[in-house]
Amino acid sequence: MLCSPSTDCAQGQTSAGVAIFARRTVGLRWPDGLARGAAVPYRLLSTMVDLPGWPPLLVGSAYLYTGEGLSQRNLHILKMAEQVMEGAHLALLGADWNFGSACLEMSGMPRKAGMLIVYFFQKCEVTVGYSRI
Repeated sequence: MLCSPSTDCAQGQTSAGVAIFARRTVGLRWPDGLARGAAVPYRLLSTMVDLPGWPPLLVGSAYLYTGEGLSQRNLHILKMAEQVMEGAHLALLGADWNFGSACLEMSGMPRKAGMLIVYFFQKCEVTVGYSRI
């Protein structure tokens, strides 16, 4: 497991944290040039997955801010994800987007990073908004 843990914030709240898990038979390592895989601390984590007989797979995990849509903070996370993912031969990004697929498309990130939105789960209601994974 590789993780960027949550941290304490103002008003007694806790920030997001992200993690990537893999079976023991799979090799995980930090991407070159990305200290401990955290492109955005507590919000965007990346790792290289080494599978026997395959080129390295870049995998990212993100947690965007709830109830903000394409806010400056969320756009920053998307921009960093784009920068990390572009140029990777094989890449996969999973996230708790906290907005719908149309909003993600409007950001331009999937197109700029050469990625395709494969599937969006239905939203689940939470106390401060909704979440999409």
